[in-house]
Amino acid sequence: MFILVAAVEATTLAKIRLEVHLKTFPSLLISRYDSVMKLRIFIGLTSLALLFFFKNDSFGYTAMTLPGSLFSVTAEPSPGFASKSEVGMAFYEGNTDTNLTSLSQEFSHRWQDETVQLLGQFLEQNVDDTLKAERWKLAARYERRLVHYWGAFAVESFEGNRFAGYFQRYATDGGIRHVLWEQEKTKGALEAGLRYQIEDQTGGAQINSTIGRLFFETAYLWNAHAYAAFAVEYLPRLSEFSNWRLGMEADLNVVITGTLSWKTAYGIRYASVPSAFGVKNLDRSLINSIVAQL
Repeated sequence: MFILVAAVEATTLAKIRLEVHLKTFPSLLISRYDSVMKLRIFIGLTSLALLFFFKNDSFGYTAMTLPGSLFSVTAEPSPGFASKSEVGMAFYEGNTDTNLTSLSQEFSHRWQDETVQLLGQFLEQNVDDTLKAERWKLAARYERRLVHYWGAFAVESFEGNRFAGYFQRYATDGGIRHVLWEQEKTKGALEAGLRYQIEDQTGGAQINSTIGRLFFETAYLWNAHAYAAFAVEYLPRLSEFSNWRLGMEADLNVVITGTLSWKTAYGIRYASVPSAFGVKNLDRSLINSIVAQL
């Protein structure tokens, strides 16, 4: 009888411990990943809300005009070949049917202090089966780090956006890059240079111009799973300082797996003198995309 009672008590005690473990395990698991999950939920809900709010605005895939440096403020790639693909889509159905597709592909190679990048981007937006936006870009960037905080770069780019008033833009850029500060969780960098640009406008004119360029970027790393970045670019025409362009972009990046991440980017592009009559000065963009890095 004593052995039977002891066995029953032991079984009951084990059952109680198992129930307590099952009750506490989810809370322990949630608390471990609580910050990351909250951030992902916040980004998702914010993206949906902004997408609904800005559904009637013009869209763009980036507010910056050049490929970003591989010696970036977020992370530097390992030496060798790398590839980064980005796909973004948006759909809105109802009184107005809207769909947006954004594609980006980048190939790069890094040596110890040199990098080469090839970038291609494409965006298309249709509203009620009518094309409302179409933009594309091809660019190649070479960069060399001269000393730890200083570097030099050269870029060739070719882009088109007839809805912004130009069929093609050909540009040659050159300049220097300087790391302003570098701490454990934050980093900032500045680029300064010159651009020679040939623009074939939709009105038939061809405009050749020399443009100055100032670019600033910074990033804050919350943890190994998420970071936020901000960039601003100022482009004044040197022969006419009242003719200038400004771009700003802020984005949130959350790691999903080792190679996949979620990116939400909001940007604005402003031109003091648009390329064609009737074109708006200001473009706002919101893109949610999946990024694959190999």
